[in-house]
Amino acid sequence: MGSKGGRVQRDQDPSGPAAGNAYDPCPGPGPTERIPFALRRTGMASPNPRIPRTVIAGIALAVLLDTVIQITWKLAVAGIPDDASLGATVSGALSGPYFYVAMLAFGAQLINWMRVLARADLSYAQPFTALSYLTVLTLSSHTLHEHLSPARLCGVGMILAGVFLISRTSHRTPDVQRGTRA
Repeated sequence: MGSKGGRVQRDQDPSGPAAGNAYDPCPGPGPTERIPFALRRTGMASPNPRIPRTVIAGIALAVLLDTVIQITWKLAVAGIPDDASLGATVSGALSGPYFYVAMLAFGAQLINWMRVLARADLSYAQPFTALSYLTVLTLSSHTLHEHLSPARLCGVGMILAGVFLISRTSHRTPDVQRGTRA
Protein backbone atom coordinates (compact mmCIF):
# COMPACT_ATOMS: atom_id res chain seq x y z
CA MET A 1 0.00 0.00 0.00
CA GLY A 2 1.22 3.57 0.35
CA SER A 3 1.09 6.30 -2.21
CA LYS A 4 0.80 6.15 -5.95
CA GLY A 5 1.91 9.14 -7.91
CA GLY A 6 2.27 11.28 -4.78
CA ARG A 7 -1.34 10.62 -3.63
CA VAL A 8 -2.11 8.76 -0.43
CA GLN A 9 -4.65 5.99 -0.82
CA ARG A 10 -7.89 6.30 1.15
CA ASP A 11 -7.18 3.39 3.52
CA GLN A 12 -3.66 4.67 4.20
CA ASP A 13 -4.58 8.30 5.00
CA PRO A 14 -2.07 9.32 7.69
CA SER A 15 -4.42 12.02 9.02
CA GLY A 16 -7.29 9.57 9.70
CA PRO A 17 -8.37 8.24 13.09
CA ALA A 18 -5.87 5.35 12.97
CA ALA A 19 -3.10 7.94 13.09
CA GLY A 20 -4.55 9.43 16.27
CA ASN A 21 -6.12 12.43 14.53
CA ALA A 22 -9.59 13.33 15.88
CA TYR A 23 -10.66 14.42 12.41
CA ASP A 24 -11.22 12.17 9.44
CA PRO A 25 -11.57 14.08 6.17
CA CYS A 26 -14.00 11.42 4.87
CA PRO A 27 -13.06 11.63 1.20
CA GLY A 28 -15.86 11.12 -1.24
CA PRO A 29 -17.93 12.94 -3.81
CA GLY A 30 -18.46 16.64 -3.24
CA PRO A 31 -16.74 18.90 -0.74
CA THR A 32 -15.53 17.29 2.45
CA GLU A 33 -16.35 18.63 5.88
CA ARG A 34 -14.07 18.47 8.88
CA ILE A 35 -16.36 16.65 11.31
CA PRO A 36 -14.90 15.00 14.39
CA PHE A 37 -14.60 11.31 13.56
CA ALA A 38 -16.21 10.20 16.84
CA LEU A 39 -19.25 12.41 16.23
CA ARG A 40 -19.64 11.24 12.64
CA ARG A 41 -19.45 7.59 13.74
CA THR A 42 -22.23 8.11 16.34
CA GLY A 43 -24.43 10.06 13.93
CA MET A 44 -24.15 13.24 16.01
CA ALA A 45 -22.30 15.31 13.44
CA SER A 46 -23.43 18.83 12.68
CA PRO A 47 -26.96 19.13 11.26
CA ASN A 48 -27.33 18.22 7.62
CA PRO A 49 -27.53 21.56 5.80
CA ARG A 50 -29.35 19.86 2.93
CA ILE A 51 -32.59 19.10 4.76
CA PRO A 52 -35.27 20.01 2.23
CA ARG A 53 -37.37 23.01 3.14
CA THR A 54 -40.45 20.91 2.48
CA VAL A 55 -39.39 18.57 5.31
CA ILE A 56 -38.82 21.47 7.70
CA ALA A 57 -42.11 23.12 6.73
CA GLY A 58 -43.95 19.81 6.93
CA ILE A 59 -42.64 19.07 10.41
CA ALA A 60 -43.53 22.59 11.57
CA LEU A 61 -47.02 22.18 10.09
CA ALA A 62 -47.35 18.80 11.84
CA VAL A 63 -46.57 20.42 15.19
CA LEU A 64 -49.05 23.23 14.51
CA LEU A 65 -51.80 20.84 13.39
CA ASP A 66 -51.24 18.53 16.36
CA THR A 67 -51.52 21.53 18.67
CA VAL A 68 -54.79 22.59 17.01
CA ILE A 69 -56.11 19.03 17.29
CA GLN A 70 -55.30 18.68 20.98
CA ILE A 71 -56.68 22.09 21.99
CA THR A 72 -59.87 21.68 19.95
CA TRP A 73 -60.41 18.16 21.37
CA LYS A 74 -60.28 19.65 24.85
CA LEU A 75 -62.58 22.52 23.89
CA ALA A 76 -65.03 20.07 22.28
CA VAL A 77 -65.53 18.24 25.59
CA ALA A 78 -64.96 21.16 27.97
CA GLY A 79 -68.64 21.63 28.89
CA ILE A 80 -69.43 17.94 29.35
CA PRO A 81 -69.79 16.81 32.98
CA ASP A 82 -67.25 14.31 34.32
CA ASP A 83 -69.97 11.76 35.11
CA ALA A 84 -71.63 11.91 31.65
CA SER A 85 -72.26 8.64 29.86
CA LEU A 86 -70.37 7.72 26.71
CA GLY A 87 -73.41 8.59 24.60
CA ALA A 88 -73.77 11.98 26.29
CA THR A 89 -70.04 12.67 25.82
CA VAL A 90 -70.19 11.83 22.10
CA SER A 91 -73.40 13.82 21.65
CA GLY A 92 -71.93 16.79 23.48
CA ALA A 93 -68.73 16.73 21.41
CA LEU A 94 -70.67 16.47 18.14
CA SER A 95 -72.93 19.38 19.01
CA GLY A 96 -70.18 22.02 18.92
CA PRO A 97 -67.88 23.31 16.20
CA TYR A 98 -64.62 22.29 17.89
CA PHE A 99 -65.09 18.62 17.04
CA TYR A 100 -65.36 19.46 13.34
CA VAL A 101 -62.30 21.72 13.47
CA ALA A 102 -60.38 18.82 15.00
CA MET A 103 -61.57 16.50 12.21
CA LEU A 104 -60.45 18.96 9.52
CA ALA A 105 -57.09 19.28 11.23
CA PHE A 106 -56.81 15.46 11.31
CA GLY A 107 -57.41 15.32 7.55
CA ALA A 108 -54.82 18.02 6.91
CA GLN A 109 -52.40 16.22 9.24
CA LEU A 110 -52.82 12.96 7.32
CA ILE A 111 -51.97 14.60 3.99
CA ASN A 112 -49.10 16.62 5.47
CA TRP A 113 -47.59 13.62 7.25
CA MET A 114 -47.62 11.48 4.10
CA ARG A 115 -45.68 14.23 2.32
CA VAL A 116 -43.14 14.50 5.16
CA LEU A 117 -42.55 10.74 5.31
CA ALA A 118 -42.02 10.60 1.55
CA ARG A 119 -39.04 12.93 2.07
CA ALA A 120 -37.60 11.97 5.48
CA ASP A 121 -37.09 8.92 7.66
CA LEU A 122 -39.81 8.21 10.21
CA SER A 123 -37.18 7.85 12.94
CA TYR A 124 -36.04 11.41 12.14
CA ALA A 125 -39.37 13.18 11.56
CA GLN A 126 -41.63 11.65 14.19
CA PRO A 127 -39.67 12.74 17.29
CA PHE A 128 -39.96 16.37 16.13
CA THR A 129 -43.71 16.12 16.57
CA ALA A 130 -42.96 15.93 20.30
CA LEU A 131 -42.46 19.69 20.06
CA SER A 132 -46.25 19.85 20.15
CA TYR A 133 -45.97 18.91 23.84
CA LEU A 134 -44.41 22.32 24.37
CA THR A 135 -46.98 24.18 22.27
CA VAL A 136 -49.93 22.32 23.82
CA LEU A 137 -48.54 22.88 27.32
CA THR A 138 -48.13 26.59 26.66
CA LEU A 139 -51.55 27.07 25.07
CA SER A 140 -53.38 24.93 27.63
CA SER A 141 -51.79 27.00 30.36
CA HIS A 142 -52.81 30.33 28.81
CA THR A 143 -56.15 29.54 27.15
CA LEU A 144 -57.49 26.71 29.34
CA HIS A 145 -55.86 27.96 32.57
CA GLU A 146 -54.31 24.60 33.36
CA HIS A 147 -51.60 24.39 36.04
CA LEU A 148 -47.96 23.87 34.97
CA SER A 149 -46.19 21.88 37.66
CA PRO A 150 -42.39 21.75 37.91
CA ALA A 151 -42.55 18.06 36.95
CA ARG A 152 -44.39 18.89 33.71
CA LEU A 153 -41.90 21.62 32.87
CA CYS A 154 -38.98 19.29 33.59
CA GLY A 155 -40.56 16.62 31.36
CA VAL A 156 -40.93 19.07 28.49
CA GLY A 157 -37.30 20.14 28.99
CA MET A 158 -36.21 16.51 28.61
CA ILE A 159 -38.32 16.16 25.46
CA LEU A 160 -36.67 19.26 24.00
CA ALA A 161 -33.22 17.82 24.80
CA GLY A 162 -34.16 14.62 22.95
CA VAL A 163 -35.43 16.54 19.93
CA PHE A 164 -32.18 18.53 19.88
CA LEU A 165 -30.11 15.34 19.81
CA ILE A 166 -32.20 13.90 16.97
CA SER A 167 -31.87 17.17 15.04
CA ARG A 168 -28.11 16.59 14.98
CA THR A 169 -28.52 13.48 12.80
CA SER A 170 -29.22 13.03 9.10
CA HIS A 171 -32.82 13.28 7.94
CA ARG A 172 -32.43 10.36 5.51
CA THR A 173 -30.78 6.98 5.73
CA PRO A 174 -28.37 6.61 2.80
CA ASP A 175 -29.87 4.57 -0.03
CA VAL A 176 -27.16 1.91 0.29
CA GLN A 177 -28.04 1.18 3.91
CA ARG A 178 -31.80 1.12 3.41
CA GLY A 179 -31.66 -1.23 0.46
CA THR A 180 -35.11 -0.07 -0.65
CA ARG A 181 -34.10 2.34 -3.37
CA ALA A 182 -32.03 1.76 -6.44
